[in-house]
Amino acid sequence: MPIDITKEEVYASISKSVEEALKEYRREYLPSRILVDMIDTWPEPDVEAFISAYPESPSILLERLAYTSKNPAVLCNVASHPRTGAKVMQDLAAHDEEEVRLMLAANKQISPQTATLLGEDDSVLVRAELAKNPALPTRVRTHLIGDPSGLVRSVFCDAKTLDDENLKRLLMDPDHMVKARTTVMSKVSDETLLNWADSDELFVQLFLHGRKNLPPKVMESLSFSSHKAIQQLAIANKTLAEDEQLGWANSDETEIKICVSKKEELTEKVQLILAKDEDLRVRETLAGNPVLCEEAQKILAADPQGNITKILLAKEDLKRDALTELCKTCDEEQAFELALEADLSNVQVATLSMRFSADIVYVLARRGLYTNLLSRERVVELVNSRMPTLMAFAIKSKCLKANEISRFLAHPCKDVRSALLENENITKSMLIELSEDSNKEISEEALELLAKMPAQKKPEKEAETQEESKNIITKIIKKIKNPNKGDE
Repeated sequence: MPIDITKEEVYASISKSVEEALKEYRREYLPSRILVDMIDTWPEPDVEAFISAYPESPSILLERLAYTSKNPAVLCNVASHPRTGAKVMQDLAAHDEEEVRLMLAANKQISPQTATLLGEDDSVLVRAELAKNPALPTRVRTHLIGDPSGLVRSVFCDAKTLDDENLKRLLMDPDHMVKARTTVMSKVSDETLLNWADSDELFVQLFLHGRKNLPPKVMESLSFSSHKAIQQLAIANKTLAEDEQLGWANSDETEIKICVSKKEELTEKVQLILAKDEDLRVRETLAGNPVLCEEAQKILAADPQGNITKILLAKEDLKRDALTELCKTCDEEQAFELALEADLSNVQVATLSMRFSADIVYVLARRGLYTNLLSRERVVELVNSRMPTLMAFAIKSKCLKANEISRFLAHPCKDVRSALLENENITKSMLIELSEDSNKEISEEALELLAKMPAQKKPEKEAETQEESKNIITKIIKKIKNPNKGDE
């Protein structure tokens, strides 16, 4: 119902602020009589602006403003007002101000005649705005889909109600952006998507990849595209079944095998096939796969070509057998990396120590790593070096006899003297001497080893006499058991 108010009160509110007056009366129904009286009494820009924007303004007042007002803002309000009559709209469609025509093109109550007129507008922006209007008649929509401007045609790319004929026109559009947006954004059935994929048309298939959650059949179709780039994209984005993995892993196409090598769902069988592939790029790609089985790691680690070793060294989950192979195939720079950071076994330490310079051994020794698998030649070489760290590393080896290590009992470096205690060939006399060492830790450990040392062996001659007696007794027993064999 109309509210009880005077035109003076409304005018007072408008005079303060048109925007605030519109907020105040937007939900109220002002009598048409008051609006007419205001425009007659105060034909001012603010009053015109208020009446042209007020939702309940009668069409007769809007028509009056359309033909009398010179204010572009008022005319824009009239053009966008849902109560503006069809005749007024048609006349505004020819207005010189582009902004007025833009507001008219966006009016959801636009008449078919007005839409037809704006469909021929010289302004691309007006036609593009008209194309966005959901109230557009079918005839005008069809006309605009064939508009010479790609900007106008692209508006329909994500339309929800396109018929098959117009959709096909957009898919075959000469403008690649229009074609791309249609393929990516349009609301179509899975069957239509499959038809697009089966078309083997390059750009349609390419733009299909821009859609989210393509159906499995569509992805399968794209994976068999004659366009290699499309095929590789499909394989990269598709979750491959085991039979598909095997098929692509045995493909003659290197690029396809590279795509497959990146897949994290690969079975162990497929990984082993790719790990033995003839192409280095395939093997390098597989080496970088974050989900690599132990056997595949081992095979690749034994392959020193290209960047395989470098790639594997960067893996946090490198298996022990693979690490052993890497120790056999790495270069000195990579060996330094292993010696500095890797958790190395006895065999791995030995491999690095035998293959590389004393510098690598020094790094291993400084980390407290040791191996008892070095050759005697290498041990002697290290013991005879002038570096106490290397000497201490080698002195522990059982390759060295007591007479070879005794010369280090008085070595000035405590680490060298301490290493003697770990050589299993150390004698009691050496332990006695080390028990008096100036270093407390060495002397205490030497005393502990002395306490654990077994009792002294019997003299050598006495042992020989006992052995001879044992042999005589054995012969007597044999004589008793076999009296016919003669004296022995």
